[in-house]
Amino acid sequence: MKFHSTVLFVSNIKKSKEFYTKNLGFKIENDFGSNVMLNQGLSLWEIKPEHPISQRLKTNENSNRFELYFEAINIEEIYSKLEKAGTEFLHRIQEEPWGQRTFRFFDPDSHLVEVGEPLEVFVQNMNEKGLTAIEISQKSGIPAKTVNSILDLKKYKMNSTLIAPCGMNCALCLGFLRDKNKCSGCWGDNNNKPYHCTACSIKNCDLLQSTESKFCYDCPKYPCKRLKQLDKRYREKYKMSMIANLDYIKTEGIEKFIKTELDRWTCKDCGQTVCVHRGFCLKCQEKN
Repeated sequence: MKFHSTVLFVSNIKKSKEFYTKNLGFKIENDFGSNVMLNQGLSLWEIKPEHPISQRLKTNENSNRFELYFEAINIEEIYSKLEKAGTEFLHRIQEEPWGQRTFRFFDPDSHLVEVGEPLEVFVQNMNEKGLTAIEISQKSGIPAKTVNSILDLKKYKMNSTLIAPCGMNCALCLGFLRDKNKCSGCWGDNNNKPYHCTACSIKNCDLLQSTESKFCYDCPKYPCKRLKQLDKRYREKYKMSMIANLDYIKTEGIEKFIKTELDRWTCKDCGQTVCVHRGFCLKCQEKN
């Protein structure tokens, strides 16, 4: 779970937005209409009267005018832990009108705390339920361009074309995850690909080319000396085994392998991919 911002409940979002930007110098990072995210960890939210916060806390009065907001993808796990600890909840896990799942609770001094899914996660969840990018934009207030960017990221995040012949998941590689000079993976074009990948003796192996699967596990020399060396380096340095990956793919299939990889390498705080070469998420810096 990662702290996101302090949320101020405002009576007039237009007036408050103007006050904080023009008078105090805050910059707008995301504007979703009634909810505006500013820089420096501050958000503004004009709550509708029918929302549980308005109904229970009477935010139209000069009290209970803010909450601490955290984001996490494992909200069920966090909710269960707090419930076992006897925490008082404002409401259980619910889906907000804009599509995000959240829950809210009180700390020992009755301060309101919210835990919600990250933007990328609830946009992807709505898409998996069958909503188009335009429908997601209309429901959430998120600009269509942002929605499309998130869905494009999901499309290329992890799939079978990113699994190299040696069992390396290129979706975890620093070269694939970086923003600049992005590598397209072992099976992609050679633009921005390092020399040791283009000249890789495994990918360019004649025996590999003769296999039906194009994975090393079908090679008569599997596991060869080069693969053993590569596997040893990754096990010792990065806690990941190419040979174990290949054995799993051979017995369980590529789709099941990708699912286990998503479970293992998805950052629990922001939903992005943890880099195998760094051991943490490049977006939020959280360790795997």
